[in-house]
Order: sequence, then structure tokens, then C-alpha cells
Amino acid sequence: MRTALLLLMHVLAVPASALGIKDWERAKDSEVFLVHINGIGEGYSFANAWLAGDHRPMIYCEPKSGLKAEDYLLILKREMNNKKSISTMPPDTPLEGILLQGLINNFPCKQ
Repeated sequence: MRTALLLLMHVLAVPASALGIKDWERAKDSEVFLVHINGIGEGYSFANAWLAGDHRPMIYCEPKSGLKAEDYLLILKREMNNKKSISTMPPDTPLEGILLQGLINNFPCKQ
């Protein structure tokens, strides 16, 4: 299921500006990348708040303490260290989608 979700995200949502797995080593320690990944994470958080306000299921359940840029980066690093999962993905798979999968994995909503 997880691989299918990531593959679907890859096929449907690869904008020209997306950073792919192939860009990870170059980008991961950059301050600009930290700002970028924080913006993506905040966007996911906003989407979740919108869904909750509309009484719809959220994508993931963020901790009450919230998440900061460093948290988003740590989650992405953990996902990127999962070589079994990452090695099966195309090199242009968006890091932004991998972050989303990491948020879902780390903060699942209780049913």
C-alpha cells in the first residue's frame, strides 16, 4: 500500500520544481532546503486543519505540541534511511511526497 501511494503521488504530482530522491545528498544539509521542507510541512499541517474543520478524516494526526522545521527534516531523514523502501523508487520521486508518507507513518490517526 505504501509503495502504491508513493508511486501514485509520483505519477500525479511531479512538478518541475520538485526535489527528487536524486537531490537528497546535495540538499539535505542546506538552510534553503530546511526552509523549503518547513513550508511543505506547514502546507500539510494547514491541509489537515482544513480537513478537521470540515469534519473530514485527516491525513495524519500531528502531535499537540506541533512540528517545527527540524522535526520535518528529521522525519524525512528517517524515511530516506529506509533503504528497502527508497531503493525501489525512481530517482525523481519527490522528497515532498516522502515527507508526507513519513508524517503518516509517524503520526497515524487513531480510528
